Amino acid sequence: MRLKTLFSIGFAVFLAGLIIFYVHHILSITDGYASAVAFLTYVIALSIGCAVFLIIDAAIRFRNMPDYFRKETARNIILSAAFFMIVLLPVIGLILGTESSLPTHEKRQLARKPSLINMDISAFTKDFHSYFQDNYGFRKTWMTLNNYVKVKYFKVSPLSKVIMGKDGWLFFDESLHNAFGGTTAGGQIREITNSIERQNAWFAGKGIYYVFVIVPDKETVYPEYLPDSVNITRQKTMLDQVMFGLGPDSNVHIIDLRASFLKAKTSNRLYYKTDTHWNSYGAFIGYLEIMKQLSARFPDLKPPLRADVAVQNDAITYSGDLAHMLSLGNQLTEKGPGVVLTQNRSQAKLRKAVIFKDSYFDNLKPYLSPRFREMIPVSFTDKFDSETLETDPPEIVITICVQRNISLAKTTVNNWLSIK
Repeated sequence: MRLKTLFSIGFAVFLAGLIIFYVHHILSITDGYASAVAFLTYVIALSIGCAVFLIIDAAIRFRNMPDYFRKETARNIILSAAFFMIVLLPVIGLILGTESSLPTHEKRQLARKPSLINMDISAFTKDFHSYFQDNYGFRKTWMTLNNYVKVKYFKVSPLSKVIMGKDGWLFFDESLHNAFGGTTAGGQIREITNSIERQNAWFAGKGIYYVFVIVPDKETVYPEYLPDSVNITRQKTMLDQVMFGLGPDSNVHIIDLRASFLKAKTSNRLYYKTDTHWNSYGAFIGYLEIMKQLSARFPDLKPPLRADVAVQNDAITYSGDLAHMLSLGNQLTEKGPGVVLTQNRSQAKLRKAVIFKDSYFDNLKPYLSPRFREMIPVSFTDKFDSETLETDPPEIVITICVQRNISLAKTTVNNWLSIK
């Protein structure tokens, strides 16, 4: 009896140590894929430990109480089989294809099942290892569970790209440099400003009115919701340097929405908490500024008034791209404003416009499209033929991008227009 007691205490210490090591390990991981692999590793360790305990426990029972052991044999076999089934769950799930019907939000192509045909055994082993790690049974379920526990109970992000802010706000790590400044080479700034000016000259030479719209990063407008661990340096940002490089005498029609947003944020929320993008009200504020700029050249494009819009708070239930990056699209939801235009001050649709854009245009499109006879949106990732601007030229071209995409916008449009 004494031996069994000592062994039980030892097993309890093993379980406690395994849990402590798991919590310590999992909190230091900032990648959802690595978290899932770690979880699987500890589950296997637990299952093997329990199986060993049952075997030794059965041996002790057999030694001390053979009659009682016989009565418990069936129970122990069932328990042992259950634990080994747990160990085999990833393999069983892989065979049954449990992951194939579930969406993935990892923004990458998962490894495909390799074939031994025309492949040596070494390469096959390596490729199959990658395939198994990406597709083992219940992998996405484990990842979702792991991420939910870390976000909900430990208040930490399982992904380095997603920053857990205050009051349920999520932020995109890659935006922080653009939002608060850092070292940007002077040559890079001159390249951006020169490119924007050359674009403007190219369009002006064809009689096209060109507007470059920059939407501030979420962190720029709502720094108060960032975690205290984020060091807000308040240095000159790339956007600050670009605006300074263009100078007050530049004839580029550039709309920097930062001041308008900082003023408007006191009225309604402009961005989704769980998304990198502005919400419909933020897009409306951007729309106001764009129409003010266009109406200076085209008086028939009268800008709307704030009285022309009705904001319905908490009208939309939403889960944004940052929540989906965490594989928690169904768990992290929020209420967002709905915007309804009560009047449309656009009379005749006399203008054709081409919009070079990133994903921020999506919430802006419902406001802009009714104002033009024809509007052609072109994503930075699309292919575009500049002859479209010459055979049937638009009166207006707008480039709209978020603050962190300034360099992408200038490079893409330059390539389209063959501007060097």
